[in-house]
Amino acid sequence: MKIYYNKKAMSYFGEKLQNKLKLDYVELENINTEDEVFWFGVYSVEDFETLLKTENKINLHWCGTDAFWCGANGYLEKLTGKKNIYYSCASRMIRDYLSRYGIGAVFAPTFSGDMSKIKYSPRDYSGKLDVLVYEPGKALYMPNEMVEVANRLPNVQFHWFGCPEDVFKGLPSNIKNHG
Repeated sequence: MKIYYNKKAMSYFGEKLQNKLKLDYVELENINTEDEVFWFGVYSVEDFETLLKTENKINLHWCGTDAFWCGANGYLEKLTGKKNIYYSCASRMIRDYLSRYGIGAVFAPTFSGDMSKIKYSPRDYSGKLDVLVYEPGKALYMPNEMVEVANRLPNVQFHWFGCPEDVFKGLPSNIKNHG
């Protein structure tokens, strides 16, 4: 199996996932009918048109904003009836959204960071507040504004996901990068 991800939209997560799953990367224009492809997100018209034309087996993982973009632009309806695509998605919210278009997706969360740094257990409220910021969706998550907020709220811990290390030079100490 090979992996395809849009290098403009998903290079950070795509490369980490490619290494984690030990898959060979394939360029969009080089996808052929013999390849089984793990398709990580649909982020452009070119991505979608190639997806529609491809007849080989595709494991399509919806990442988030890609599903909403395709829905808003009338692309999801075109996928109904495609028998060669197996769908998974990063959240239950995306799964529920896709089901409105007749697309059944399996909830399969992906995380490329270090799980040892993450705790999902209940804890007592100590007056401490955590805020999550997802960097790649700049228009949606506004990281520049979050830096400004973090500077004004030094007692609040901010957790960032999807941000390369070099972005964190000179940022407030209350922002923690999880990769």
